[in-house]
Amino acid sequence: MVKCVVRNARREDCVEIRRLIQELADFEKLPDSVKIGAETLEKDGFDNAQPPYQCIVAEDPENTMKLIGYALFFNGYATWNGRRVYLDDIMVTEKYRRSGIGLQLFSRVCE
Repeated sequence: MVKCVVRNARREDCVEIRRLIQELADFEKLPDSVKIGAETLEKDGFDNAQPPYQCIVAEDPENTMKLIGYALFFNGYATWNGRRVYLDDIMVTEKYRRSGIGLQLFSRVCE
């Protein structure tokens, strides 16, 4: 298992998060599908009293200025079951896949 810092996203992470979103779209062979930009991620996630999403990120153990994964999610509520979490995306860059980082991200979302 690769040891890396897994933490809540910060405003300054939005450009890196957008890069990872594009990497996921490219992997899915949908490179032109991503319409959101880093500015919108920043505005929606950090300039909002009740942000519509939350994000957990994994830092590159070789370069903490670079992100190698993210999990983007939001909270919801169901009338029969109460609180719930909807995981929209979880992604780890190809070099670090199958190294336990996805599990670390998922575990943080579940906290």
